[in-house]
Amino acid sequence: MKHLCAPTFILLAGTSAWLQHDRGKSTPGLSLFLLTRGLWLIFLEATVISFGWTFSIPYLIFFQVMWAIGCAMIAFAALVWLPRVAVLVMGLAIVVGHNLLDRVPPGIFGHLPTLWAVLHMGGQ
Repeated sequence: MKHLCAPTFILLAGTSAWLQHDRGKSTPGLSLFLLTRGLWLIFLEATVISFGWTFSIPYLIFFQVMWAIGCAMIAFAALVWLPRVAVLVMGLAIVVGHNLLDRVPPGIFGHLPTLWAVLHMGGQ
């Protein structure tokens, strides 16, 4: 079940953004809405959710799923300015090319193997 929740949330957020734009919301208004929604999700992840994981003050800040969804909302805020065909091509490239970088070892990035491991490999 945990693997369905975040992707479904993102799917519904994208559908909601499309419906809002289709029903007359301006591109600047939609972009601002998605930007503020993303920033709120990041803020909540860094405060409420991180505190909920530790129940102590000072608490460690955990950036997990809600932070990633917040970053996706910020990306949505930029993507609404692009033509639909460009967004479609980018979406297809992400879905089709999803696992193409799995075999790239972190060591080929010189001084940045940890950054590659964090961004691409996650907690593997």
